[in-house]
Amino acid sequence: MERFPWRLEDCIEGEIPFNLLAVLVQQTTKTELPYVVRAIEAIRKPGINIVSTAILVDWPEKSSRTIIEPAENYEAKDKVMETGVFDRIKNVNFEFEDLDNLDPKLLGWLVNFYSRQRTMADVKRVIGFEAKFDLAMRQKIGRIISFASKNGFSLRLTTELNPNLLRCYGQDIYLANLDVKPKA
Repeated sequence: MERFPWRLEDCIEGEIPFNLLAVLVQQTTKTELPYVVRAIEAIRKPGINIVSTAILVDWPEKSSRTIIEPAENYEAKDKVMETGVFDRIKNVNFEFEDLDNLDPKLLGWLVNFYSRQRTMADVKRVIGFEAKFDLAMRQKIGRIISFASKNGFSLRLTTELNPNLLRCYGQDIYLANLDVKPKA
């Protein structure tokens, strides 16, 4: 287990910001938001300069990925604002340029990962584009988080259902994956 190279106490008010970057998919914000809010509230301590940012991602359903238009989901944004725990909101949409410069190793891994979970018909029909799209979105989010992490210390909160997918975001950011699966 890797340890953080710093302590939360090093982020004394007014000196070094501690950036909490919570990635929320607009379409599933209602499910993810309570878990993220609890995590942020658990981390907040008096005297610590915490800056929390909601990265609100428009991640279209698989069936609509052929028509990709930027959209702003006001309902999701309102839910995030109502919590009162976020200092900023950043909207992220897919752009076709995001398909450029994909990591070929990660793309190969993702295609194999998806193909183990699907039937052969699915693999032949959609797996290539689906893997490219999903990797492009995760790498874009990783770049945004990496850029935001330049000022102070950062921790990214995510709700990936499969932790194997965390490798797609990049290696230079610290991740905390929150379990949002209903408990039996």
